[in-house]
Amino acid sequence: MMIKSLNLEEKNSQSFKAVRLSHSYCFDDLILNTEKWLSDRVPDAAVQLDGFTVFRANRNAALCRRLQPTMTINLEEYTTSVTGYIGKCIDDVTVSKTVTTCSNQKPWMTAEVCALLKSRDSAFRAGDKEALRTARAKLSRAIREAKHAHAQRIYGHFQDSGDSRRMWQGIQAITNYKTTPSACDSDASLPDALNDFYARFEAQNSTAARKTIPPPNDQVFCLSMADVRRTLCRVNPRKSAGPDNIPGRVPRECAEKLAAVFTDIFNISLSSAVVPPCLKTTTIVPVLKKSIVS
Repeated sequence: MMIKSLNLEEKNSQSFKAVRLSHSYCFDDLILNTEKWLSDRVPDAAVQLDGFTVFRANRNAALCRRLQPTMTINLEEYTTSVTGYIGKCIDDVTVSKTVTTCSNQKPWMTAEVCALLKSRDSAFRAGDKEALRTARAKLSRAIREAKHAHAQRIYGHFQDSGDSRRMWQGIQAITNYKTTPSACDSDASLPDALNDFYARFEAQNSTAARKTIPPPNDQVFCLSMADVRRTLCRVNPRKSAGPDNIPGRVPRECAEKLAAVFTDIFNISLSSAVVPPCLKTTTIVPVLKKSIVS
């Protein structure tokens, strides 16, 4: 493929006209042209080359789609590809770890203490008195340090009197409070009843959705990359992931890298008045009450 790069910085299009008349581009497949005088007021005919398709980057995305209606973007496929690639990257860098806990395990128990317990038991079974004495001394020291660290963590929950969340977490840690899952006393038809209850609005709606055509002079709302980056940085990392399995920590920590692509997705959605179905999908988990459902 032959590629030619033109850098025409004149205040007018005289140099570009000279290129058009010289036909020196006939054997090129792709021409990259950068011009400072090019603006929205310059029509496509002024920069058109015979046998080539013009793609102008000096206009915003909404204006380009308005001037070139043949250029369509599958927003659903675009958004699904982006979220799918983010999910793949998460799976590639996430390490799965299985942690086994017992009901009577002490809250100050750490991995170091567990390892020293195993070494003490091994020394006891081997009958090595010197190794057993050393293992017991290390185990006692590790238990004291683990208890001290646990006490400091509990004390840290009450440092800020304005943070009620951490205070309640400290009280739960002191009292060893654990929530018990509520059991449903009703029959197995309750999920179907809940589904019928929440789906009744859609079942009664027989009107087909129609897309409103905006006026010709309508100004499409456009988001900036700074706004999207600021919004991504405010995502709550404690929220659970949705159907796309992307936790809230990912857009918050990677806001600088994801702001550009999500800005493009949001602006395309605003200009085309279409929301991708993958962004409207959510998971609803009804929380059962202890009382009998009426």
